[in-house]
Amino acid sequence: GNELIEIVAWGSATAFSYESKAEITEVPMASGKDVVLAATLQARNDARAVYFGSISALKNEVLLNKKVDTSHAQFVKSLVTWVCGERGVLRHRNARHMDAHTGDQHSVYRVTDEVAFNVEVDEWDGSARAWKPFVNTDMQLELTMLDPYVRTRLTPEGNGTMSAIVETPNVIGIYKFTVDYVRTGYSHVRFAVNLNLRPFWHNEFERFIPQAFPYYTSAFCMIGGALAFGFVLLFGAPASDKQQNRAHKKND
Repeated sequence: GNELIEIVAWGSATAFSYESKAEITEVPMASGKDVVLAATLQARNDARAVYFGSISALKNEVLLNKKVDTSHAQFVKSLVTWVCGERGVLRHRNARHMDAHTGDQHSVYRVTDEVAFNVEVDEWDGSARAWKPFVNTDMQLELTMLDPYVRTRLTPEGNGTMSAIVETPNVIGIYKFTVDYVRTGYSHVRFAVNLNLRPFWHNEFERFIPQAFPYYTSAFCMIGGALAFGFVLLFGAPASDKQQNRAHKKND
């Protein structure tokens, strides 16, 4: 079946679909939960449609009949308001990123920096004819460069603001903060914000790290040895003539 269709009302275990005026002589076309009484469709462009198994479900004789359970009228009303875009419609605005510590927004960030991302998400309230903050905890944020490097959950901060703090990967390049929110009953929220990462500058690296102590020691030892050799070569007294003659006699 179509993956975009959601069945919202179906038949009981003993229900079946057949021509009402015909004698049942063969297996019904559908039975049990296969009997779809109402279904919804939301296309990938957020277009909406509702399908009812019978138009009788929408007649005033049924909706206004006091003998019929009022939940049926509420059910039909909820479907009509949804398909007309009176609820379940989301929008995003003010998507931005900034330094997590200073709050300053930059065009380029450094690798391994902590970057804060904020976005405001609203839901349309048809009864109030106004946008209201959307509060949910299942919206995800991805930092991608071809493939996702970071995936985290956006946290509601109040007034519809969703936020997350991300440590940028140790790989330079042009990234995107992407949100692709697809949930049943809501319009899709898809957008991307670019993020540029640079490497450390030469004066930003940490100095005298413990891992480099052996190299520091060998460098100072080499310097000390060169100084000692130069001192002996320059200021060491040469051997006297008597000492040289004694050395020659011993050799003879």
